Amino acid sequence: MQNQNIFIRLAISIPVINILMDMIMIFFPDLKSQTGVARTAFLLFIIIYFFVLYGLEKTRYNIILLFYLLFILILTLQTSDLQESLIDGFLKISMSFLMIPIGMQMGKTKNVKITKSLYFVIFILIVNYIFSQIYKIGVSTYHEDSFYQGGASVTAPIIIGSILLVFFNAYNTKRLVYSKVLNLIIISIAIFIILISMKRGAILGFFVGALVYLLISSKKTGTVIRLCIVALGLFMFSSEYSDTLQQRFNARSTERNLIQNENRYKETFYVAEEMSNSTMFNVLFGNEAFNSKYVMRKYFGRERQLHVDYNILIHGTGIIGLLFYLYLFYIYYRMSLSIKKSTRILNDTYYRNLISENHALVLSLISLSLVMSISGGIQFTSYRVILLFIIGFFIGEMMKFRDLKLREIQESELSTSR
Repeated sequence: MQNQNIFIRLAISIPVINILMDMIMIFFPDLKSQTGVARTAFLLFIIIYFFVLYGLEKTRYNIILLFYLLFILILTLQTSDLQESLIDGFLKISMSFLMIPIGMQMGKTKNVKITKSLYFVIFILIVNYIFSQIYKIGVSTYHEDSFYQGGASVTAPIIIGSILLVFFNAYNTKRLVYSKVLNLIIISIAIFIILISMKRGAILGFFVGALVYLLISSKKTGTVIRLCIVALGLFMFSSEYSDTLQQRFNARSTERNLIQNENRYKETFYVAEEMSNSTMFNVLFGNEAFNSKYVMRKYFGRERQLHVDYNILIHGTGIIGLLFYLYLFYIYYRMSLSIKKSTRILNDTYYRNLISENHALVLSLISLSLVMSISGGIQFTSYRVILLFIIGFFIGEMMKFRDLKLREIQESELSTSR
């Protein structure tokens, strides 16, 4: 029991520790390597602890996941730069995907909640942005002297977007940690940060995720009303920052930033050209998994890793690797959907609502991830670890609610038969 409690505390701290590690790496660049090693050691320790304490259930989903990780490991071992491919590719991807079974275990554990941990993440990031504006520290990505990121990582806006979807779920399942007013204030500030960051992938990913949640949720009216209140607050607040917003929009709208001039846009055609000149084996299984900088040098004139997740996967792991990756998200969607369908026999409205809203959240997070992959993110540790941990947690929670009610039904039928 003591080991289990230690593991739960460590696992629940994963989102917060990742954000703090990001901030240390940005505020103290000389410690970047040491911090990266410490973060990897922390995550690997939790993964190993999980395997020792619980093992990995022999489900079809876990078998497919392990087979995928073995598949990309074999491809990684064939590359010319093994260190680059192993550390920046296989290790990061495997650690992030293994957050799903860990999250599931947390979700199935009695009285364990992830929402408070995610509140701390957003609070830390909001304080960071405010602090950086006051003291003018950090990087202003698209316009000098306009909006400073401080110690926030480039994926901070999409991390915020992912957590806001959890807040939507907390409203609709009546499981808010703090007051509704405080939540609305935090959501308003957080959405403003996403908008002013001018990260198109984060903005698009968040709005697609929110739209998917809204369409699937059974609490559409309440969600729309809260979004309208937030929109009104943003409109009133944005008047104070209208000049900054305009400056950042103009800086983001230069000819260099037009989509046809974006390297992410160009690289898609370069990858298509590279694949068209490759052997059938390379088309199916890729070439130089997670080590594209040498290959792309002939197109960009310099060493540059691919940035779009789909390009990284199809170039490095081939068509089979890309389809395998997408199939992983599909099976977790199917898992969530099958749990939701199983609640039709439940006569408990409260638990049916919890499971239904969790399903909407899981699908919205998967949609956010797939959209964000157009911009990139598969090799960003914090974003992927937090996102997949949350997906796993809420699927696990759905299992807990379903099994609890099914057990009650079975016990009721058994007592009646007696």
